[in-house]
Order: sequence, then C-alpha cells, then structure tokens
Amino acid sequence: MAYHSYMSSTNSVNMENSNVYENDVENENVGEYNKEGDELLIDLINSYPHLWNKEDKDYKDVNKCDNSWQEIVTVMHLSVKECMSRWCRLRQYYSKERQSQEFISSGSAPNKKRPWELYEQMSFIDKHIYKRRRKYTNISRSVNEPSQSNVS
Repeated sequence: MAYHSYMSSTNSVNMENSNVYENDVENENVGEYNKEGDELLIDLINSYPHLWNKEDKDYKDVNKCDNSWQEIVTVMHLSVKECMSRWCRLRQYYSKERQSQEFISSGSAPNKKRPWELYEQMSFIDKHIYKRRRKYTNISRSVNEPSQSNVS
C-alpha cells in the first residue's frame, strides 16, 4: 500500500481527544502504543526523510516509501497499517499542539497544561507542516434575497 494514498484516505482521523494515547479504538488491542513505542516510531520515521519531507527527491517514489515502511514495521513488530495510522495520529496531534502554543494571547494567563512529552522529538517535521488559512468575509449570505430583476 502506497503511503501517499493511505495518508489521503486517513485525513479524517478524529483528533479531538486531549491525550493522544486515549481512545485508540482502531488499535485498542495493541499494547505497543505507549510513549516508548511512539518514541521509537518517531525516530524511525525521522531516519527516512522521504516519508515526511515533500522536498525530498524520493518523496514520490512509491517503491522506496513502501520499502521504508516495511523496514519500520520489522522493527516495530506491527503491521504497516498500524504504523501508518499511528504516525498519522502523532503528526496530527503535533500539529494541534503546535497550533495551541502559537495562539496563546499575550494577556492570557499562563498555560497550566503540561507540554506533550513528544513535542520536541516531533519538531523535525515543523517546517513541513503548513497551516491552513482560514477564510473570513464580512459579506453575509441570504438565501431569500429578492433579485434585482424581480423589482419593478
């Protein structure tokens, strides 16, 4: 299974949990999803830049990506699907944590939430995560507005 096609099909992974280790329903019987397992997965993926760096010349090389995932699952003793899914969740959680740290108001009270243990370890993907721009408009849309042609 190609990494890129898998990632596009997992973009709807729900990351509303405040803890990345809770409610992993898809993999609830897999005990390897703990901090140590995640640290290992992050280190392994970091050693294969073509899996996360779109500027890497081998980023679109499906065979190389598949081979890299096979090497990762050999070390992790999990399936490719489980490792890819876990990486997707870790990356999404990192993005969420990064965003929450960036948007702390200057006049707000200090954040009492402990920083995520793996935040610094995930920082290698920082420059490869792009913020989505929010679209704002001051024009309201009315469904039942009469058109100019109906006015006589």
